[in-house]
Amino acid sequence: MADILTAGIDMPYRLHAGDVANLEALSGQAAGPQAGTTPTAGQISRMVPEVQINRASLQLAAASLAPVFWNDVLQSGASGRAHVTLNDGSLLNLGSSSSLRILQHDAQSQQTVLDLAVGRMRGKVMKLTRPSAKFEIRTPAGAAGLVGTDFYLLATPDFTELIVFEGAVSFTNLAGNQAGITTANMKLVILRDGTFQGPSPATPQEMQYAKNSTDISQAVAEHSNRVVSPNLVPALITVGTAAAVTSIILVDKGNAPVSQMAPN
Repeated sequence: MADILTAGIDMPYRLHAGDVANLEALSGQAAGPQAGTTPTAGQISRMVPEVQINRASLQLAAASLAPVFWNDVLQSGASGRAHVTLNDGSLLNLGSSSSLRILQHDAQSQQTVLDLAVGRMRGKVMKLTRPSAKFEIRTPAGAAGLVGTDFYLLATPDFTELIVFEGAVSFTNLAGNQAGITTANMKLVILRDGTFQGPSPATPQEMQYAKNSTDISQAVAEHSNRVVSPNLVPALITVGTAAAVTSIILVDKGNAPVSQMAPN
């Protein structure tokens, strides 16, 4: 793989084997799909690899403080998670093995549309005050409408699960039928055929699992511990008083080097 950075865009273009990129400068400006043409929706505040951003035909390696634009798709790997701060102050936690598209986020008019294709997320949505305001999250089973809410969503090909921690959420299935309003500490399941199960009280175990599976702080801490603890262990420490010799030998328990030759 190769990451290419261009002027005017904060994130690298990631090229894989067989990919070709042509970079051209137009009147001193970098030509890119997001260079002053597509509105930003927010930024990735924190993350745990692997997370990538699919932007048009590009696959970008996500990074903390990286901007997120309209129509970006955030995709997390088996251990990846991301914390996204939207421009209006709403917070999104994307769990592992998940895919979320930011279709629209206009903080001024309070118009937001997200698409959770698969996986899990938790969100804390800022209170909507404008008469025509909308914060909608689409899933394969329908769409959830939120108005200042702390919630959890799980989207699978067979069902969508909604748990509300604070506030209230309305859910409309693909046929246009709406379930009863799901309020705090309640759960709603929407099956693939559009039928509703609930709303019903969520168990403490279900609510705790929803929090843990989307928590970013704990995941960041665990990842940091793995990164800063290299596969080196002390094998021998010798202190020689007469010759004033001190030696520390570290043994690498990781993989052997790919090449025995040092680079020029």
